[in-house]
Amino acid sequence: MESYIKKIRFLVENIQTIRKHREMKQQELADRIVINMQSLSKIERGVNYPTFDTLEKIMDVTVNKKLGSRV
Repeated sequence: MESYIKKIRFLVENIQTIRKHREMKQQELADRIVINMQSLSKIERGVNYPTFDTLEKIMDVTVNKKLGSRV
């Protein structure tokens, strides 16, 4: 379980970095994954952790953005 928590923390710590690298505004990512911007902000700051579904949506959006696709 401890290993899982470390992996989730690592991912959460890098969501903002990935989003900025993809040149996405916080509101744009929040809209695309259907959560409010305050929730995304808390996730990026490590105040809250995303659900698995939310984390999966974030990864889908950022990967598809890189490939030039739209979700």
